Amino acid sequence: MMAESPLASMWLLALNGQMTVKSFICPSDPYATQPSDLYSTSNRYFDNFGVANGATSSTDIGESYSSDFPWRYRTRTIGGWWLNKGIANLPLAADMAPAYDLKGGEFARNPLLPLKNTYGTYIFNSGNHAGDGQNVGFGDGHVVWDSNPYVGENSDSIYSYGNISNTSPTDGARYCGSTGSLAAYQSWNPGQAKSWDVWMAPVRDVRNGRW
Repeated sequence: MMAESPLASMWLLALNGQMTVKSFICPSDPYATQPSDLYSTSNRYFDNFGVANGATSSTDIGESYSSDFPWRYRTRTIGGWWLNKGIANLPLAADMAPAYDLKGGEFARNPLLPLKNTYGTYIFNSGNHAGDGQNVGFGDGHVVWDSNPYVGENSDSIYSYGNISNTSPTDGARYCGSTGSLAAYQSWNPGQAKSWDVWMAPVRDVRNGRW
């Protein structure tokens, strides 16, 4: 979890006793059902985020949410979508992002499919609410329930980078979380002076809860 993300910032509040670790668990999450550990040693701030019983596991235990990936592509500097404040339509956090999975079955996910597809909206929604949709938090602090992830700028999906109508979309799961690869960010500009292609991390396989 990135230190500059809102979830990691809130995790520091949990370590300081100012909020509970249960705040990171969605009641409808089938996998993150146990609060994360709180190590007492001061040099392990992020080791226990999403981990319970001291275990080092790739299965998400104590975390139900993703936040907007904060780094610029290649330079790895903080992106402008984080430097700006109070943007009402800028998604910054959401229910856990789904990992790309086309192996078939009821829980297969493909974040790259357009809104109109033959499978239905569950195919690219978070697994927290059985594929019905996700809660999305925005830059000005408000949270809304959305039945699909195409709620970013220019109807961009928050679970992939690139855009169906502008460029070839790319699965965020291939660059963060489930694959362990170095994450990347692709900026885009569909006409606006400042245009941010936000996408959420970490990601989780909705079939088994693995990062």
